[in-house]
Formats: sequence, C-alpha cells, structure tokens
Amino acid sequence: MCFVTSVQAEVKHFMPQDLSNILWACAYSRMLPRSLFEAAAPAVAASVSGFTTQGLTNTAWAYAVAGVHSPTVFGAIAREANKRPIGVFEPRHLAQLLWSMVKAKQVSTHTHTHAHTHAAPAPCGACT
Repeated sequence: MCFVTSVQAEVKHFMPQDLSNILWACAYSRMLPRSLFEAAAPAVAASVSGFTTQGLTNTAWAYAVAGVHSPTVFGAIAREANKRPIGVFEPRHLAQLLWSMVKAKQVSTHTHTHAHTHAAPAPCGACT
C-alpha cells in the first residue's frame, strides 16, 4: 500500500496536530495528491476546534498551496478562527491565514469583518 493510500485510509483517526502536520508536509514538499486533501477535509472540519492557531494556519496554507479550495475546510477554519481572540494569533500566522483564504478564494465578509473589528481601531474604508 502506498503512502497516500495508507494515509487516506486512516486520516479520520488522526489527531488535529497530525492532520495539520501531514497536510503541511505534503504541500511543503509539493507532494499534492488531491485525493488525500479531499479525504482529509471531513476530518479537518470535524476536529478544527482542536487545532492550535498555527495548526489552523498551516492547514489553510496547505489546502491553498495544493489548490484544493474546499469550502468545508475553509469554512470550518474561518468559523474557528472567528471564535478566537485576535491576540492569540501571531501576526505572521494571521497574515498567512488571510493569504491562504484569499488564494483559495474563500474570504467571506464575516472573516474580513472579524479581522477588521479586532485589529483596527477605526473603519478602514473597505467595510463601508
């Protein structure tokens, strides 16, 4: 059984950190089996509350780089990120998360409003 097939068969049993790590490693190494990312999507969405902020960021980045623009994954990540105070994100993780959502064409008004509301002291003009 090849690596991808093995991972796909077990992905639903992975812990959040394991999911994030394997997806990030595949994207970083440019080993981009779409079937793996698609198989992981339900597991990512189901366990997103267990991801660290870096895990959320790395997972979104991996999906964006892989070109798998899964509304299931990006929706779950956006909802989870919106639940967390902006201060728990390192600036580089927040920037990477937003880049990933833009790259995957998964930016919603809700995501932008959250970032704007918590990060900027006054309206930026883009929200009006």
